[in-house]
Amino acid sequence: MRALDWPTAIRTLVTVALGGIGAAAGFTHTHDWASAHGQHGWLAWADAVVIEGMAVVAGFEIHRDHTTHRPTRRITLPQLVLVAAFILYGLSYGMAEGTQRALVADFAPAEIKATVLGAYHTSIGIVRLASGVVAGLLWVVFMPQATFAFGAIAATVATIGLVLWKPPARS
Repeated sequence: MRALDWPTAIRTLVTVALGGIGAAAGFTHTHDWASAHGQHGWLAWADAVVIEGMAVVAGFEIHRDHTTHRPTRRITLPQLVLVAAFILYGLSYGMAEGTQRALVADFAPAEIKATVLGAYHTSIGIVRLASGVVAGLLWVVFMPQATFAFGAIAATVATIGLVLWKPPARS
């Protein structure tokens, strides 16, 4: 019997946990987007499974091709599916970003709406820059898994904040 390789076990556990968090977020986002656009009930979940599952299956296929040293073409079907999944994800992200801007504009007083939108976009840019620096430092100074663990913790804190947030009453 082999001795337990603790670093590999911890890396695997962190990868599975972060993958689970990402999958839950991805499934939920895709389901909510499908529901908002007319696909209700089990069809919305089916959309989520198909779209999110494409990337997983493509990853398994690419891994299999590399580990079995199968002769492959330059671009394989799983690679094309993975690219399509990223394109679909980018489109859904682009559509979601517009709703965030609309939410900010809806809550902003009319006389300072442009200022509020400018502040919103400035803060998004600053936070993205800072998060990139932090992610890079965690990756280089500690280990790549620290970057993903930090992202998972930040996403969890943000989710809790959104759950606890009460929007201001509209008059």
